[in-house]
Amino acid sequence: MGRRHADLSARSALCRADLHLARDGRADGEVQGHRHQVQWRHRHRRRAVSKPEAAIGLVSAEVADANRATVRTLAFQHKGQRCGYWPDSSATAFDKKNVRDGTYHIWSPIHFYAHVDASKKATNPGVARFVGYFTGEVAAPAGVDVLAIESKSGAIPRCAMTVWRDADLGDVRRYQPEKPCGCFFESVAAGKTSCQACTNDTSCPSSAPKCNYGFCEAR
Repeated sequence: MGRRHADLSARSALCRADLHLARDGRADGEVQGHRHQVQWRHRHRRRAVSKPEAAIGLVSAEVADANRATVRTLAFQHKGQRCGYWPDSSATAFDKKNVRDGTYHIWSPIHFYAHVDASKKATNPGVARFVGYFTGEVAAPAGVDVLAIESKSGAIPRCAMTVWRDADLGDVRRYQPEKPCGCFFESVAAGKTSCQACTNDTSCPSSAPKCNYGFCEAR
């Protein structure tokens, strides 16, 4: 009997470890970034000690997104990039566009671990059913929309990603989900999408001919 993990969705310290700064830490100085180093002026160091809520730190993106009035997400400049990028398309967006296309690098898959048998199947029926809800191998109970739950929770469903990595903070590779859900994800997480709504394939244009989860997708 062994253990196996399934990579199901992405979080930008999804598993996202985004860089954040309390908003009231901006008042008396600037944060200067050079590649992977964040350089603080001496008064920032003193303030970080005397006022912890004004310090820089790591927090999951869903927590930061729920507290944007007091927490500011910082852009991150990865090796080889000429500038820093937010996880989203802008400082005020919630679409996680730059995570989904690989521009923002601080993210990793969510892992589920379970005991498996020789055929790589989870030995506990309840665990197998639960994991199956997220992989799509098991139909969710009536009235339960797993994709919507993932999208609302701060996780990025794998079907909404166009890149993937096989190890935490490992190399990023191009990825094409069998049934993309990027448009649906944007409609739920960001509250809007530029994608065309649809009820079936015939209502979609040739540029996005497949009707997936209520929106026209390329495949």
